[in-house]
Amino acid sequence: MLCVAFGAAAVFGRAGSAAAAAARVEGVAGGLVHLLHDQVVVPAVAHVVAVAEPVAGVIAVLASTGARRAELAGARREHYDPGERSLRIVGKGNKEREVYLTEESAVYVGAWLARTVWRTGPLFLPIDRWGIVARRHLTTKAVADTVNTARDAAGLPRLTAHDFRRTFIGELLDSGADLATAQALVGHANPTTTARYDRRPAATRRAAVARLHIPRPEDLEAP
Repeated sequence: MLCVAFGAAAVFGRAGSAAAAAARVEGVAGGLVHLLHDQVVVPAVAHVVAVAEPVAGVIAVLASTGARRAELAGARREHYDPGERSLRIVGKGNKEREVYLTEESAVYVGAWLARTVWRTGPLFLPIDRWGIVARRHLTTKAVADTVNTARDAAGLPRLTAHDFRRTFIGELLDSGADLATAQALVGHANPTTTARYDRRPAATRRAAVARLHIPRPEDLEAP
């Protein structure tokens, strides 16, 4: 696992009201924790000290891309374009897709990459208790362990790597992204799967319909 994951405790501990920012979202199987991205994720990783840069990068990429654990664990340096803030990852069915990092997330990933000399190979690397970096991919368990440490430190009742994915989809749809765009970014084979994460209330849907224009009878009367 990432032995520097202890750094996440200090990071998420400073988030203060992280637990209060978590809310259960109805309509998705099993319920889920909705992490308020701008109020918890970004401020939390912003306080990471140098030794915890891998942790900041892992959390930032999860929050910024909605990547699955296996996708993040398998990400490679040569597939990351810092100029475009794009990352090519391999998803289910061995299908590749392009995901994009926020400006903040790119800073954390850049800081981590600057600590090592390799230009190719795994994007994130495991570090042992003596601070020695191993040039191999993280395991999916290492990704989960990092999130678990953050969850415990923040006092959240439940938080998994997949909750970042759910939140990412919800944030996209809340911001006005269409379903097809969200589906492409998260690599869902079926748009129905993406639609399950649409947490927009009925009022939002009603307002969307209200913006449509259908001529009234008097508008159609000949002059």
